[in-house]
Amino acid sequence: MPEHNLHIALIKPSLGEQRGRPYRTPAVLEPMFAALIAGQTSDDVRLHFFDERLENLDFEADYDLVVISVETFTALRSYQIAAEFRSRGNRVLLGGFHATLLPEEAAAHADSVAIGTVEEIWPAVLADLKSGNLQAQYCSPLRGFKNFAVDRSIFKDKKYLPVALIETSRGCNFNCNFCSVHSFYGNSVCFRPIDEVIGEIRALAPKFVFFTDDNIVAAPLQARKLFRQLGKLKIRWASQASITSAADPSFLDEMAASG
Repeated sequence: MPEHNLHIALIKPSLGEQRGRPYRTPAVLEPMFAALIAGQTSDDVRLHFFDERLENLDFEADYDLVVISVETFTALRSYQIAAEFRSRGNRVLLGGFHATLLPEEAAAHADSVAIGTVEEIWPAVLADLKSGNLQAQYCSPLRGFKNFAVDRSIFKDKKYLPVALIETSRGCNFNCNFCSVHSFYGNSVCFRPIDEVIGEIRALAPKFVFFTDDNIVAAPLQARKLFRQLGKLKIRWASQASITSAADPSFLDEMAASG
């Protein structure tokens, strides 16, 4: 077994609590940021993953770094968690959509802020942490699926819903005023190779797949190619799609036939 030179805590915050009772629900999906970090982490680093939606946090332990994924609806709780760990001498890195879109706000609550996609940033974070030179900010160019690797063993023994979360694309070709996706990814939509996606599904052999794409029909020709391959797997799946997909009955037929 390798010697663990670094101990890093990964935290998925809950919404917080009300009258001293934390918000908990049994209907919880795997947070993929943790699997993406695990996929980019060398064996000499020990990852401690906490999902506050399912369990209590361990504030007593000492970590070389505490990493918190911040969404807008968990931002307040994220900052509370960060403050508690920092008061005990732990360094904190905040990342995710909220930290990317409001990095100056996040920086007021952290030692370091990650802007952009985690798998492009994480190797640099690890290298700097090992050399004792953690930077105040890390920024990825958001070019797509560079360094993409998922290690779901980080979810072992956690009681998530039996749904496989898989990405086939990132970004959306629309800029709706209620949505943060365009602000995060810009104008481009990027895609994973379809054979890579199909290979991941075959390896997992799930009963149900949720594609976490921002808009799985953003590129109709690409979507049709994906649907045809999915149809061979005989799975059931769901995702998010713009209403434009309803304009073409044959497109809907292919989507239905794919599961």
